[in-house]
Amino acid sequence: MARDVSYVSIKSRSKPVIFVHSLVSNRFTRKYGILSLLLLATLGVLFYRRILFQKYIHETLPLYQRSVSLVFGNESWAEKEIGAGWNDRWLPIGDPEKKFKIYSAYFDPRLEVVEKVRKENPFVLESYVVPDGFLPFGSVRIFAILPYKVRKSDVFCNFRSDNTFTAQHRADEVEAIHEHWNMEFAATYVICKLAGNVSKRTARLPDEVALSYHDEPSMREATTFVRIK
Repeated sequence: MARDVSYVSIKSRSKPVIFVHSLVSNRFTRKYGILSLLLLATLGVLFYRRILFQKYIHETLPLYQRSVSLVFGNESWAEKEIGAGWNDRWLPIGDPEKKFKIYSAYFDPRLEVVEKVRKENPFVLESYVVPDGFLPFGSVRIFAILPYKVRKSDVFCNFRSDNTFTAQHRADEVEAIHEHWNMEFAATYVICKLAGNVSKRTARLPDEVALSYHDEPSMREATTFVRIK
């Protein structure tokens, strides 16, 4: 005797639904698919930061630099020094026996020095941090002789105007020249940013700068200042 069997029709599904279901149902694909999505989201955030950086360096900073008036320090003092034949020269920093010296300092208005992208990874930004309400308008480049294996985080720039101490900032970049002939010290350039208050239309440049290095006892205090040109 034939048995009555009821059949249920199978609903047809579209190919995209079948594809998504096969991906989700596979444990291996589900696991590494989530990791791929996270990686894609991270790359998207970094790319967005890259776009913001480009706008910051090519629009915001140039507009601020053009809108602010730079007031130089004691210009009469500088004229007297030039008239007296004063030139840059190596001056000792800290203990003279350790041969650490400072030579000169220059104001650098180039904005590509203030904000730059790491060469080894173009998506990772290396930005000089400034307080809220301030924007960088340039930097001071200092030439000195420092320990070849210097701890960069312990190098500080000490600014002053009219022989009065103004401010101390951690150096934003410390780079030694590679030709050091296996000595413990090397010619080095140090870059320290200068930032101005965005609510003010003028920004005064400091007159002088000195280096201090907290890892060397004799260099923890700023003692030798050079004129910023």
